[in-house]
Amino acid sequence: MIDILEVLYALLAFVTQLGNFYFATFMETKYTKMLNLINEQFKISNLLLGVIASSSKSIFQRLNDKIEKFNVTGKDQIEEEVLKARARFVDCCALIDLTSQTFSPLTAFCIPVFIFFYLQNGYYIIMVLLDLDPIYKKFKLTITTASVLWLVSLSFIFWYVTNRCQDATHQISVTKNILYRLSVHESDKIARENFSLFFHEVLHYQKTKFDIFGVNAINRTLIAVVLCPFFTHLATLIQFHILITQLNEN
Repeated sequence: MIDILEVLYALLAFVTQLGNFYFATFMETKYTKMLNLINEQFKISNLLLGVIASSSKSIFQRLNDKIEKFNVTGKDQIEEEVLKARARFVDCCALIDLTSQTFSPLTAFCIPVFIFFYLQNGYYIIMVLLDLDPIYKKFKLTITTASVLWLVSLSFIFWYVTNRCQDATHQISVTKNILYRLSVHESDKIARENFSLFFHEVLHYQKTKFDIFGVNAINRTLIAVVLCPFFTHLATLIQFHILITQLNEN
């Protein structure tokens, strides 16, 4: 089944690639070359992280479906099924931890770059829409269109990754809730004991998440972490611009 988010991600990547081609063809400078290289690295790293998060979510969902359908027919069979499920759960949590360790340096670099891109395009949009600088009047439509496309593309990419990562780690809580219900309501004593052991093991992995050096979790709360400095610095830049303009006039 095709995921609509994957389709939107591909379309936005294609649109931004056309924008990069336009700037590289008609406005090629060392600065635009650097921005294009950083943007490519940004998209690739976020796409890889999103794919791994989606895969982890799918594995957890299948595991949770299997746990809910455990067939309690004998001691040996239930112990074997629970042991397999426990091994699969631990492997998936290890994948999340390993992914966080691998991507932490790159993600830590991408966050300030993302804020910079956001700040740059937000600044241009305000300059053009409020006519705060006459130098941008000749390119008003081009700057507005390009900046809006960048903001939409960056916002979707960032939301896509944080949403995927949060959905994946949320499945760990789902596993915990399923096992708690089974360990409490299962009538078979042996099965109940196995579910209880699995439940207590899952409790140790409740803090497993995609994160950046263990400081910030990669989930929807990271959006607020990025937007707060963006609006703060944007307001500061606009104030400085207005102040400098007034001083030059005087």
